[in-house]
Amino acid sequence: ASDVYKRQVPAKLAANEIALIYYGFFNFKKTELKSNEYSNYKGSGILSTLGAVIFLVAVEMVTIHILAAKWSPILAWILTGLSIYSALQLIGIIRSVPKRPLIINDNELILRFGMLSETSVPIEAIDTIALADSSDFDKEKTTKTLSLLGELENSNVVIQLKTPQQLQFIYGKPKSYTKLLLFVDDNQSFKTNVEALLSK
Repeated sequence: ASDVYKRQVPAKLAANEIALIYYGFFNFKKTELKSNEYSNYKGSGILSTLGAVIFLVAVEMVTIHILAAKWSPILAWILTGLSIYSALQLIGIIRSVPKRPLIINDNELILRFGMLSETSVPIEAIDTIALADSSDFDKEKTTKTLSLLGELENSNVVIQLKTPQQLQFIYGKPKSYTKLLLFVDDNQSFKTNVEALLSK
């Protein structure tokens, strides 16, 4: 399994880079949500947080460039290039969030935070779904937040699983979880519709 993962990494990285460029700079079409789709960014403030991170990257980029240029102009431009690349990636992630809503299908949930993370949860693997509050966030290894920003995510839905599932990231290895916290704009409707599937 490890060898298979290593072989898939280059192709996955290339696909992710293309997708980030597409979402960041080419896809300007407004996303119309279907009846089984839910947005997860309007009320959370998470995109504002990521926007602030881009601002900090820009400030850091200027500061590091000035300091590094005194020692090596070439190094300064290399570091500046890496900072610009990081900022462009964040822009792509931010712009991808509205384009990739959460989806409730008859047999699974497709949960994602833009290009940053994604997981598919079989309905049969769900033990409970509830409206979350701050007490639901813990440091357990099998507890994950969908956007990877932990308590900053302002999660309002918590899903407990019967069996572990995999949370895929744009970079890095997947991580296993049995408890997932996420933000959903219409969390009450989301919970009700998932519960309807669980009761079948």
